[in-house]
Amino acid sequence: MTGTRPINAAPIEEAEAFLEQHQDIAAFDLVLIDPNGVTRGKIIRRHELLPLFRSGRHLPGSILGLDVTGTDVDETGLTWDDGDADRIAWPIAGSLVTLPWTSPERGEVRVMLYELDGSAMGADPRQALVRQIEKFEAKNLFPVLAFELEFYLLDAEKDVLGKPKAARLPLSGTASNGNHVYSVAVLDQFEPFIDALYRAAAVQNLPVETIISEYAPGQYELTLRHQAQGLRAADDLVMLKRLVRGLALRHGMRANFMAKPFAHQSGSGMHLHASLADQSGSNLFADVQNDLAPLLCYAIGGLQRTMADLDADICAQSEFLASFLAQQLCTDGSDLGTQQPKRRHQGASRQPSQPPPRTSFARCRRQPVSGCCDGPCRNVRGDRKPDRAGRRVFHLQQ
Repeated sequence: MTGTRPINAAPIEEAEAFLEQHQDIAAFDLVLIDPNGVTRGKIIRRHELLPLFRSGRHLPGSILGLDVTGTDVDETGLTWDDGDADRIAWPIAGSLVTLPWTSPERGEVRVMLYELDGSAMGADPRQALVRQIEKFEAKNLFPVLAFELEFYLLDAEKDVLGKPKAARLPLSGTASNGNHVYSVAVLDQFEPFIDALYRAAAVQNLPVETIISEYAPGQYELTLRHQAQGLRAADDLVMLKRLVRGLALRHGMRANFMAKPFAHQSGSGMHLHASLADQSGSNLFADVQNDLAPLLCYAIGGLQRTMADLDADICAQSEFLASFLAQQLCTDGSDLGTQQPKRRHQGASRQPSQPPPRTSFARCRRQPVSGCCDGPCRNVRGDRKPDRAGRRVFHLQQ
């Protein structure tokens, strides 16, 4: 059964032009991003690309009902409740690219999932973002977004205790020990990897900019240039993570984007910079006569109002909420604003009936014990030294 073609599916001419330009590519990664940010899909052969663009491709709806480990989540209603019914994937316009780190080189096409009648499938996270952006555009508001991505580069081999360890410095072969935050010398040691990364990003038209050495052995950060199209900014992010993982593997390393892979080292954040523009491109969050823009004040108020609801997405597992530590800077939303919050939660003194403190989009450092949720977290001014348990504690100046 062929599904109804959605109006925003990529045109077949895009695939025809790509195949004409890349005669040597024999296979393509068909990629769907699930609600956990995991790339799902399959590899298809060259002759299967045009049928995908012409008629779509059936995929089981349960592909969007998996947890981060790949296990069915029956409560989604996408497995037993509907008999694991098929939906149909259609290619995203402009998503056809080569994967320059593969050999022989493959291509990639990203897809979104639809119901058979051509309507958007509600469980597809990209469809959810499309809906939100359409609501903005209906009001002549256009999100301008940029991401910063922290991650660890780990050695392909574990240490003598079977635990992950930071990748060795490629040029010297020495172990990466100690804190080398902002070290240019460490980045120089990764010249082969960084050069390959920038080259691959250029091939894929990814606006990758600054790379820095972060606050732990093997921890780094990459920035993406802001995009006036919110969907493109999100696409850039998922493509960059896949690029870093693929390149790291081929350079004898493993890339890790978990929020807290090491109990006694810095966690990794994903920072989202956001503003709203009008049709002319003017920043509607910019100060007005040396005062805060009214729209920015409404945006801050919206965060205050909805912060509790956002916890379900920012911290999807219960242990994340339980892991906000005493004397750590977090906000319940009421102190969100243009300045850093002036208080800290004393987690140990909370009563059982009280909700745990909630993380914020202010610049703070969240410390989940384990898991892989990305979040807008970062350290703030204060004491950067870990406490006896290895936790980052910040004593803010009042």
